[in-house]
Amino acid sequence: QNMRTRVPGIVTYIVY
Repeated sequence: QNMRTRVPGIVTYIVY
């Protein structure tokens, strides 16, 4: 499962 979270100015991809 891929989770894409947008934090201020940064897009972080978390792969589980």
